[in-house]
Amino acid sequence: MAKKRVKANLEKFIKKIELKDKFIFQSLCGFALTAAQKNELVSVGRQFNISTNTSNDFTHPIIQNLLDDLVYPEVFHRIKNLKISDSFRLKQAHILFFSDTSKNKILLNTECKISALFKLTKTRNIQKGDPIFDKDVKEILKLTPSQNYEPNAAHIMLAKFRHRWFVAVDMIYDRKKISQRMNTADAFLASAKTNYEKKLHQPFIDNLLSATELPIQSILLLSYNPGYSTNQNHTKTKKLFKSYCKNGNVSIQFSNHYEKMYSLRKSARYGQGVRTSFQVNKINAEKYLDRTEGIINYAKQLLKIIDKNRQPEL
Repeated sequence: MAKKRVKANLEKFIKKIELKDKFIFQSLCGFALTAAQKNELVSVGRQFNISTNTSNDFTHPIIQNLLDDLVYPEVFHRIKNLKISDSFRLKQAHILFFSDTSKNKILLNTECKISALFKLTKTRNIQKGDPIFDKDVKEILKLTPSQNYEPNAAHIMLAKFRHRWFVAVDMIYDRKKISQRMNTADAFLASAKTNYEKKLHQPFIDNLLSATELPIQSILLLSYNPGYSTNQNHTKTKKLFKSYCKNGNVSIQFSNHYEKMYSLRKSARYGQGVRTSFQVNKINAEKYLDRTEGIINYAKQLLKIIDKNRQPEL
């Protein structure tokens, strides 16, 4: 028993050393597209492609900050730990951010998992499967993560081409996890409809709350939110989604409906405020179903746009 305890403590100690030796950085929500003072609203960009060839005040600080704050420290860390030569030349970087920030990592050069969309020169015809050389490329149009590579990560990809940096930002988190939640939301919605047809009003409301809450959590999980991204509950979800609606992202009716379902669930499950048996009339039932379907459809449309932006095509 003592030997097992010593071994466990040794493994914890080794893990702590490994964490200290690793270049650790926080996850990001996105990049500010507008300036704002404290407590003011700010527009946030989460999916875009830019290059140093673009002449605007927005482009250059983003690229320089990514290099200075994340990529170069990773390079220096590897050189210091003799993982790469001090003559290393940086050509590409792939930064991965996770809801669990301990998983964050940076890939360099050939480690990168990036798909690129190029505009080619007119020097030669190229067939499917042919190798592409630097001389064949006129311009980089878009970078995306390689298909199915770390689908729950947010990605920032940098590629240097003819002395200019091209950067693609895809700050969408937990995409695969969200797909599973959306499928479960559809299942709860179908169950809610069946329960109402059978006049089982209490499980109808219980199922409808789940069908409402899951797409709401999915919407919120698309962005990194310290604490919430790894641990969701009713109270945090209600507070964050109310702010999401009040900030103009979607109608406040969605938030009001969620809070209504939460309140009704207490009555349906625990009998709070119910004098006789719990009942939902047909008009209200149809209204509740319609609003829950509206939230689900909004989340699905949002995911459709996100997925389109992740495709290696314009």
